[in-house]
Amino acid sequence: MSLDSQLLDHLLFLSRMELSENERKLILQDFERTLAMIDVMHAANCDSVPPLENPVSQTLELRADEQTEEVDREALQQMAPEVTNGLYRVPRVI
Repeated sequence: MSLDSQLLDHLLFLSRMELSENERKLILQDFERTLAMIDVMHAANCDSVPPLENPVSQTLELRADEQTEEVDREALQQMAPEVTNGLYRVPRVI
């Protein structure tokens, strides 16, 4: 596949972009190099490479749901700017 000026015009129209003539030339060169690199990658023989493992197919061991620490509510509320009846007061946001 190659990127010609007509296809670039279409892509620029779809993306609502405008490029100068110099930028167009640079973009076309970059696309050509990228497509050439992809062609090289497609030509590589990967027959002996095993497929990657899929992490979704592995079963995960669940840990026990145990309480590991205590929360000192009064100590935390002493740091709060304002507390009423054991509840944190916050400014109204509207």
